Amino acid sequence: MSHWIEPLFAGLLPDATIAAAVTDYPAYRDVDLAELGLESLATMQIAIRMTELFNCEIDYESFTISALQTFGGLERQLGFALTEV
Repeated sequence: MSHWIEPLFAGLLPDATIAAAVTDYPAYRDVDLAELGLESLATMQIAIRMTELFNCEIDYESFTISALQTFGGLERQLGFALTEV
């Protein structure tokens, strides 16, 4: 389920953090990504990567940055986007 983390966060979070999140996803699901080292400007880069990697469109009218503050929030956004495309 968490395989999407690696390509989405490559170069934005330390490799060890990405590996830990993939290995123990439930423990990392609701951790604020800023606490893991994600810079605030990288959040928009994540949104762009979501559209590129998963060929989905984001509705920026209803989109909120706060939805991308945790892996769980990203997972929900990807789930919605992937079912709508």
